[in-house]
Amino acid sequence: MNIINPYDLLEVLQEMIGRGPGWLLRRLKISKTERVSAAWGDKAEMRIWPGKLVRHTNKKISGDENESPVVYFTKKYLSGRDSVTALSVGCGEGTHELEWAKTGMIARLDAFDLSDQRIQMAKRRAAEAKLDDILKFEVRDIFNTKVEDNKYDLALAIASLHHFSPLEQSISKIAEVLKPGGLFYVNEFVGPRKWQWTDTQLAGASKMIKMIPRTYRKRKNGFYLNRAWRPGLLRMYFSDPSEAVESDRIIPLLDKYFERVEFKPLGGAITQLVFGKIAHNFLNDDAETRTLIEMVLAEEESLLEKKLIESDFLYAVYRKPQI
Repeated sequence: MNIINPYDLLEVLQEMIGRGPGWLLRRLKISKTERVSAAWGDKAEMRIWPGKLVRHTNKKISGDENESPVVYFTKKYLSGRDSVTALSVGCGEGTHELEWAKTGMIARLDAFDLSDQRIQMAKRRAAEAKLDDILKFEVRDIFNTKVEDNKYDLALAIASLHHFSPLEQSISKIAEVLKPGGLFYVNEFVGPRKWQWTDTQLAGASKMIKMIPRTYRKRKNGFYLNRAWRPGLLRMYFSDPSEAVESDRIIPLLDKYFERVEFKPLGGAITQLVFGKIAHNFLNDDAETRTLIEMVLAEEESLLEKKLIESDFLYAVYRKPQI
């Protein structure tokens, strides 16, 4: 059992140096809900992925590296509609919800998140975009919320389901509030529970990290990334108890409550481990950064083709049965 390891101690020390002792104190709060909220308060600014990785994912989903998943989905499933009612669970600061509202196809989008800080940010962004008549952000969670059955045409889960527990009750709740025939848009992490990466993932990611010039491996905390590691379960619990809490059950449970319409694995088993803490160094999208990203992508695709690793991310569209 990977309860704690030397890398956890080093990581905690580095974070305390970079963020101050208050960071650790927030993680040691007694309440599990408070720890989750504190974790998401610290992550209020969404990580920005390099353009090359975004375009790679776009192509896997839509076939066109310049077409976003939202544009692809709305063209394929919502064409000609302008009064869709939607629900977004775990909306964060509302970046994705703003994109959905701008399509002109959404009449109302109710969006929930546990972090008050992120919800306030989402409300400000909606007001600035003059979309607050469509976007309704609230500090709520779907499992403990009374929502009318068969209310929504569309549900959205964008990097949120892997934080939900009890997962089955949450997914069944989403099924209840969707209209028969309603669609469930899923863009999710479905990899190892609690980030217990496989040995092949760790070896592949560490190999790639060592091939990246040191200047590109500097983290925001001032330290340098030298290898990939498997976080200890104790650190995961105190850092964010919701992280990948039942991620390995997402696909089986979606298949239990919904019908598959589209199902596209997106990879990410190596790229997330390599770029997760150093993505900010690759945002200028020049020839050198693109070459380095292509190197990592090639390694990941090779391991996927050989079936030595599985995709950790998924784009899928599900439908509530017409019963």
